[in-house]
Amino acid sequence: MFIAAFLDFRCRIGLKKKWMIPEQYDDLRDMILELMVDVAKEAIANATNDNAADKSEGEAQSSSKSAEAGFAFDGAFDFEDEEDDDVENDNDATNEQNIRIRCEASLSAYELLGPMSMKDAEGNFNDPLQRWKEIASQFPELAKLAQEFLSIPATSAPSERIWSRAARVITAKRSQIDPTITSRIMFAQENSRLIHKYWDELMAEEDEEEGGVSLSKDYIPPAFQNLDEDGNPIDVGQDD
Repeated sequence: MFIAAFLDFRCRIGLKKKWMIPEQYDDLRDMILELMVDVAKEAIANATNDNAADKSEGEAQSSSKSAEAGFAFDGAFDFEDEEDDDVENDNDATNEQNIRIRCEASLSAYELLGPMSMKDAEGNFNDPLQRWKEIASQFPELAKLAQEFLSIPATSAPSERIWSRAARVITAKRSQIDPTITSRIMFAQENSRLIHKYWDELMAEEDEEEGGVSLSKDYIPPAFQNLDEDGNPIDVGQDD
């Protein structure tokens, strides 16, 4: 929770000045720094693997041609690899130190950024992820952490409401319904607004597939509202 608050422009200042004592804030900062270093090392490892894969494809084409020539000098240049291993270990330590220095500088620069108000001029909540999207190139490690931690729902209420709505699908007369069918019914119902909005695009993609079945828009459920057949409100936990 505190990591998410640290990465939320709306809460970071209050976290340092009101909600945590200096020792706690420093511990949190150190924790985030370690996470940043891990993210940076993972990104470098992924990039290295991609480059190695591209390089291996090019070498494979020329290896067969140079194999015969290599046999003529086989054994002529057999040296110990211990010195190379020592150099490689020193390089790894230096690289990690450089990563840590860069992450520390990035973290310090982030702390200098101005805060974000909780709501905009129209009374709508500001989205910190949108701001992270705009500055992701300046703070790649922090942006990655923000995407991971700020995307976690702050409450379980939405998922609990789905269970309440599912009770209207799995009735006594439908007690033997297949779980897969139930899952698809709930998916269609919960995403009915998006299905209605993008129906034409979805059907265009379906028609391009071999054997695709074109369905009329009349077959999809109406956009979901918390109302019964008579238009009366249904309690699905929205006021809990």
